[in-house]
Amino acid sequence: MRLRRARTGDLDSLHELLREPSVYRYLADDREPDRAFVESWLCAGIAHFARADVGLWMLEDEASKLAGCVLLEPDEAGERAELTYLLAPAYRSRGLATSMSVAVIRHAFDATRVNEIVAGADLPNTASIEVMKRLGMREWRRVDYPNHPGVEYLLRRGDPVVEPTVALPLA
Repeated sequence: MRLRRARTGDLDSLHELLREPSVYRYLADDREPDRAFVESWLCAGIAHFARADVGLWMLEDEASKLAGCVLLEPDEAGERAELTYLLAPAYRSRGLATSMSVAVIRHAFDATRVNEIVAGADLPNTASIEVMKRLGMREWRRVDYPNHPGVEYLLRRGDPVVEPTVALPLA
């Protein structure tokens, strides 16, 4: 497995991943995202690198197939970023969401101005909430998302970051 920066050529594989119902259920409020939405999300994730050296990373398996991705989206000041992670169903329950997130969190805290990382999930999305807890994030606030009440978690620079199950260096 390898984690690398996204590129425009990832559109087809990312669109395929985001069309998986168990992926878009919470990420896109249970609506299958169209290609234009995915292209916009991909381009924004790539553009963040130029501004803040964080953005969208793609997780590829040994055959270079897209297994998942992780987005670290910076705010305007580049001091707070929102973490989003997703995996194809075949790659779940292996610690990969945690491992991907640890890699980008360490990069953000070591090499950028990011001081806080926020992640959120709909309350029924217990798998995502468990990832946030494993990352060492603390519950920050309750929120209302379009389809469900949700919760956001927060991790600050200096907070302990867990050791990943699978080491995924950034490329």
